Amino acid sequence: MRLLLDTNILLDSLLSRPGAKASEAVMSVCGGLHQGAAASHTIATLYNLLSREKGDGIARFCLQRLLDWLEIASVGGTEVARALKLTMSDYEDAMQAAAAESDRADFIITRNVKDFKNSPVPALTPEQFLKRFPLAP
Repeated sequence: MRLLLDTNILLDSLLSRPGAKASEAVMSVCGGLHQGAAASHTIATLYNLLSREKGDGIARFCLQRLLDWLEIASVGGTEVARALKLTMSDYEDAMQAAAAESDRADFIITRNVKDFKNSPVPALTPEQFLKRFPLAP
């Protein structure tokens, strides 16, 4: 199964946010049981936020580690134009949805499911994903 991980899921783990456990559980099966991907613009956002919080060196180290198992869903002109046509209130979320659609993701994993109501790719919270697709029998 292919999962597009929203920016907030990756930040949960990288910044040790409260509630990160479910996000980390989903991330733990990416690159193995499931394929994890992130939209290309997510990587720039992650770098900017991590470098402010932790510094340039740690930000680069974290991104390199992510690239060991995380595929990048490209966001180019086609996805940018598609996002403009989606009836979603937040354009950045629409870009995530367009990237997921173009990348043939089965689900978008996000903490903000309501923001993806009109997404062409269904969205699940980490908890919803883990309940629907348990990691262990």
